[in-house]
Amino acid sequence: VVSMQSSVSSGINAEYGQHYFKRINLRCLLGDNSTRISMEIHMVFLLCFISVTAAERSSPNVIFIFADDLGYNDVGYQGSDIKTPVIDLLASQGVKLEQHYGQPMCAPSRAAFMSGRYPIHTGFHEGNIQQGELWGLDVEETTVGQLFQHYNYSTHAIGKWHLGWRTWLHTPVMRGFDTFLGFYFCAHDHFSYDCGSLGVNDANSKKERSLKKIMKKINKKNGLPPRYGLEKNKRAKYFDLRYNYINKKGQLVDEIRYDLAGKYSARVFTDHALETIQKRDKEQPFFMYLSYMNVHAPYQAPEEDVAKFTRHMEGYAKKNRRKYAAMMSSIDEGIGNITSLLKSEGIYNNTLIIFSSDNGANIGNCKADSMYEGSFRLPFGKGTEANDLKEPGSNYPLRGGKRSVFEGGIKLVSFVHGPGLLAHTGMFCWAQGL
Repeated sequence: VVSMQSSVSSGINAEYGQHYFKRINLRCLLGDNSTRISMEIHMVFLLCFISVTAAERSSPNVIFIFADDLGYNDVGYQGSDIKTPVIDLLASQGVKLEQHYGQPMCAPSRAAFMSGRYPIHTGFHEGNIQQGELWGLDVEETTVGQLFQHYNYSTHAIGKWHLGWRTWLHTPVMRGFDTFLGFYFCAHDHFSYDCGSLGVNDANSKKERSLKKIMKKINKKNGLPPRYGLEKNKRAKYFDLRYNYINKKGQLVDEIRYDLAGKYSARVFTDHALETIQKRDKEQPFFMYLSYMNVHAPYQAPEEDVAKFTRHMEGYAKKNRRKYAAMMSSIDEGIGNITSLLKSEGIYNNTLIIFSSDNGANIGNCKADSMYEGSFRLPFGKGTEANDLKEPGSNYPLRGGKRSVFEGGIKLVSFVHGPGLLAHTGMFCWAQGL
């Protein structure tokens, strides 16, 4: 994943380092001042932990946090009216990545992160995987989770996957993660975990009929993951929240978590992250991929969160903007709970926290009959007011937004925080080029 030239003789090597998503030349001083590493990394926010050698300290834990559709101007330290005190503090004490770029849509960014390859090489230049589509990140691709496993890390994926579920081999626990709690698809109701429908009269749609025919031709020897909208079980038809792991017999376990229906997704994912850290093997470092669906539409937050986090916005912010703000503040609160646990567990100084978004925020206006991700209709539900369908995110001062290659779609909020790992903090890390 990393192509580097290092003066350190011990520690993690670059035997897998062929390419990574972004061409960024960065000279970092990390760890002990006597240990200088010059490296070319193609995703600057991922593997700064390479500077920590086995002789100096144990391998650090790594937590990569993905926000979803986050606006460039929608965290506090960028001047936003959205309250994100934890993110602001972590960024100020870490390294802000002021020239960090991603892809303009969800799945291409995630595929690039997981594989270390430009989307043109993985098929994700086509855009997002749509509901029922039978493709995904090729099983021959080595993922970042598999690299961490190679170095004896326990690995855990939490939240949004959106990299395919054509076969079980395309799902997280077969792609380098010991456990997975989350959903395979891209856009869900944040409480019911309903991933919607293919559109009006979807049961009789040409696309759905063709999908059923294709499914009959697929080898079912080892079983297949769900095809949302095609399940016979009405309750399971669009429900997408599951817990996966490999049991002691080497079998993939797929638990559909109906018991979590009604609970807010950001809290569910934060709580599972906390539980995973508490129950970890303390003799083994861990890598956690925490991929929130906040602040992706539908714009939903518990009423108590809206009241708690957006009271200062009363009188000028529209309803959807306040919900969006509460969604972001909920993530911030969750990250605060995680960092507090890291401190109480005594591992805060040996944990690297990386934060980013997959792409910029949506911008402009949407009509009630056009709230789609490709062919997938977003589950806004009944009672959504037309004047609330203005996109609430802000990429100011950048032009454009999600799905655009203007900077509003691809220039992202990102930082690295590692109090015991970064020798230089509170600085901006400038680099050139995609």
